Amino acid sequence: MIAPGQHGKNLQDIPEQCFDYGFDREDRWPELVLASTVTVPNGNTDGWRLATQSCGGFSCNEFQAAVLPLPVRPEMRRFLETVAEEEFSPAPLDYFTMMDGGDAAAVKKGYLSCLQPRGAFLQ
Repeated sequence: MIAPGQHGKNLQDIPEQCFDYGFDREDRWPELVLASTVTVPNGNTDGWRLATQSCGGFSCNEFQAAVLPLPVRPEMRRFLETVAEEEFSPAPLDYFTMMDGGDAAAVKKGYLSCLQPRGAFLQ
């Protein structure tokens, strides 16, 4: 739960001790959350909480966010595992930002091909 005095605040203005570790308390795999990475939502924040998560390779990129865990329909779980495990790409994506234009375009094409037939996956 997010304290009422924090609604609408910039995340950088909130003390670090207010953030739990992990975007998903239930440690589901794969996990799906709606994340606000700049400010805490204003108004109704039922189900939202403040959290920090390592989101990059080698745990070097930690991000703070106001997060709302989202349920995943059971029939979409395997699809999300495919995306999370990067099965749509012939090469690991650890260094995606350093790939040349052709390789990056091939990865994007594979990703979009994977997403296109699926539609929405929220309950």
